[in-house]
Amino acid sequence: MNKALFLSVAACFLTGATFIGCKKDKNSDTSNSITSITAKVEDGERLNGIVDEVWAIIYYDDLNKMEIIEEAKYSNAGFKIDLPSNVNAACLMPVGEVFEWLQNELEIIDLDMNISISDKTAKFGVITLEGHDDTDSYVGIFSYENFDERQTMTSYSLVVAAAIYWYVDKNVTITASHSDSGIYEGVRYSETVNFNLPLKKGWNGVYLLIEISARASGNSSATASLKLNTVEPTGLKWVFHDNFDDFDWDFFLKSTLKENQRTIFHEKFQIYSKINEILFSQNIF
Repeated sequence: MNKALFLSVAACFLTGATFIGCKKDKNSDTSNSITSITAKVEDGERLNGIVDEVWAIIYYDDLNKMEIIEEAKYSNAGFKIDLPSNVNAACLMPVGEVFEWLQNELEIIDLDMNISISDKTAKFGVITLEGHDDTDSYVGIFSYENFDERQTMTSYSLVVAAAIYWYVDKNVTITASHSDSGIYEGVRYSETVNFNLPLKKGWNGVYLLIEISARASGNSSATASLKLNTVEPTGLKWVFHDNFDDFDWDFFLKSTLKENQRTIFHEKFQIYSKINEILFSQNIF
């Protein structure tokens, strides 16, 4: 079961001191290096007595195996997990293999995305933050995220952002870019994808940001961008998803957008459903 990350229907903007976030590594020269995760969960009081512990888990070997790298008690609507300085090498995936696979899969559907990896021998793992009750049964996942969807009769906009916690066994930088624009069935469209990940050995905060907008009146237009970098976007909150399994991005686009906007997104913005299919299925997100 893939419970890596959900891009949820959550509250839109950060209000007040709703989270504490991640403890930075004072000895590191990069702000995305972290040593612990501290969370204050939105509406987290309801989980007292339901969630007993939070497990930081790495799934590996095609999700057939898992390793609990740390556990923390859930109390007072939150938790703190101190991340280990080293992770079992058996839990890690080769950076080069995974991202080269992504590039090849995108080329199959005629999407050219230039992916550069500074050290293809580097390996990485991604943690899932699972909630478990006092019998050790799984009850859901915790995610640091933002979901802001707005729709009128003539326009649609979506902002999805989430934090992902990566461990790498050596310094590695991953960059990628893709852009496309034109006119399709009378709709002017543009899309961009950008990865900029200067990762340091140890734990890193990585952030996914997807922004989509469409206008169906006047000069119809549709734009989409996807960013994966180490810059925290605004508006993230800690939320809990009960018994979460998978998120189907392709279905989301097809079912949520208006009928006169679906064709353009489905036909021209295939990169989003393809990245969801590959990266989510490999438990990267």
